[in-house]
Amino acid sequence: RNSAAGDVVKANAPFDEPRRDPIMQAMSEDHSPKRERPWKRFRHWLARTWAAYAFAAGAIHVVGRLPLRLARALGRLGGRLAYHLDLGHRRRALENLALVFPGKSAAERRALLRASYVHLGICCAEFCQFTRLRPADLSGWIVDEDGSLERLRRVLDEGRGVIAVTGHMGWWLLCCQALPALGFPLLSVARRLGAPRINDLA
Repeated sequence: RNSAAGDVVKANAPFDEPRRDPIMQAMSEDHSPKRERPWKRFRHWLARTWAAYAFAAGAIHVVGRLPLRLARALGRLGGRLAYHLDLGHRRRALENLALVFPGKSAAERRALLRASYVHLGICCAEFCQFTRLRPADLSGWIVDEDGSLERLRRVLDEGRGVIAVTGHMGWWLLCCQALPALGFPLLSVARRLGAPRINDLA
């Protein structure tokens, strides 16, 4: 009892439970390291073998010498196949899309994920073309929509440095190839791949 106001406060007064955001709830779940499944351990072992290196190097060599249009068509096909075969990542991605886009139907989320796989396949095919990409070819690859390259050149001419922060979306990796080809010095920070031989291909 509050003697000043004469009010009685119940010790066990009920409180409404705040609604938890589904994305925050998923992020707060226990993500402690778990024992890898045998198939996943086998995949990690396989990626470190000479067979995986030979396959990756051969694919980069062959696709890198195809006409760009044909290489992109092959990438689209590879992306569609990956969508149907990569069951584990597809299931996880659909769960994430359901959290981010609860208002979209299941068919819409599947279409979005399928398009992402196709885009990734195209990016992989274009990555193989980097081995023979010349500065003169960049006009067909990138578009300077807002004069960013000119502003970047002006800042560097003034003797100042530039820190570029980009989202991991779209074909962001092309920046790492295009900027040095256009004469801009570039230093990138990246994590090495778990497969040393394949990492050296990059």
